[in-house]
Amino acid sequence: MRPGFTNDASVTERILATYDGLPNSERLIADYVLAHPNAIAKMSAKEIALSSGSSAASMSRFVKSLGFSGFAELSFALERDGTASTPVEDSESIFSRANLDEIIDFVLAVKMEELAATARYLKTSKLSEVVELIRNARLTIFAGVGNSISTAQNAAFKITQTGYRATACSTSDGSSLVALTLSEEDVLVLISTTGYSKRLVNVVENAHKVGASVVIITDKEDSELGRLADIVLKTSTHDRLLTRNLRFSQNPINFVIELITVLLYHSSTDAEELARIFDENMFFDKDLSKTGDSDATS
Repeated sequence: MRPGFTNDASVTERILATYDGLPNSERLIADYVLAHPNAIAKMSAKEIALSSGSSAASMSRFVKSLGFSGFAELSFALERDGTASTPVEDSESIFSRANLDEIIDFVLAVKMEELAATARYLKTSKLSEVVELIRNARLTIFAGVGNSISTAQNAAFKITQTGYRATACSTSDGSSLVALTLSEEDVLVLISTTGYSKRLVNVVENAHKVGASVVIITDKEDSELGRLADIVLKTSTHDRLLTRNLRFSQNPINFVIELITVLLYHSSTDAEELARIFDENMFFDKDLSKTGDSDATS
């Protein structure tokens, strides 16, 4: 079994987790399988290879890349996946039509499976250990690059609301500098779907220099950042089922962050009082009557 896969990991999950590291000949097969989830369950290895424009040798390597011993095991997994709650129609067919209702249902199904897959990984992860690290930390800093920076800042805000000190910088350079001010009592949480970022490697190295614990939330636990981290919380992002090259989803990472937030809230003696104070400040900020309902998340 390929490292990082649970025994019930779907074929789709395996493809998405390995895609970036596949050679072009195997990516052709991966693209075909992702685009035709129903058809391939009834096809032979040779038929899949020919239909994808690849070769039998590449098909054999592709099967091994997914962690299967052979095509028979892959076929069994495809048959099993066909009975699961996954999207039931090929994505190419869905997006070629102008039926918005069907597109909404398809995207919803993909997003639901994205979260369900992430939840399966979390159940076998060291999530409770991460919560304890943050509970006992003097400071937790969240760091990311690109659109993960705003996710890191949002995470720090949520954690602070539960009564624990957290922060996030607006640049990777800032994160590198702050990492050097940490101590053995502190925690660095990296947010990186791909697990590949030279800028974040520098942040991790600085955190290691001062003895801080390093956690990463990522799809790629066998990436460079995954190997550098002390604890990996694995996610499963399904962007490639919706867009070929656009990487946009933060849903799995936000799910992990919100799960940590809830766990911290229920283990904090100050969270309830802090939430009350926060509500009062929001009323003041919006000039709302204290007899009405608040909207603390807007």
